[in-house]
Amino acid sequence: MKGAGKRMTKEKIGLVQEAPVDKRRVKDSWEKRTGNLTVVYSTEGVVGSEYIHNCECRLGNTVTSTSTQTSGQRLTREEIERLPRLVEWVAQYY
Repeated sequence: MKGAGKRMTKEKIGLVQEAPVDKRRVKDSWEKRTGNLTVVYSTEGVVGSEYIHNCECRLGNTVTSTSTQTSGQRLTREEIERLPRLVEWVAQYY
C-alpha cells in the first residue's frame, strides 16, 4: 500500500488557467417584437463608469441602428428602452 501512495503523489495534475473575469464589466442584450418589427437592445459598459446602449430595428430586409451613451449608474432594461434617443428611433417604425 505504501508504494501505491507514493505513485499517486508523483503524478502531475494539469490545471487549465482561464482568463480572469472582469466582474465590473456589464454586457446584456434582449429583443422585443411588435408585428413585423423586431427591436434588439444591447448595453455594454463598466460598473460606475460609462455605458453604451444600442438599439437595432429590423423590419423585413431593412436593419437600422443607433446608440447612445450614459454614465454613472447602471440602468435597468426598462430604463434603457425609455432613453429618449432610443424611443425616437423605434417610433419612426410606427
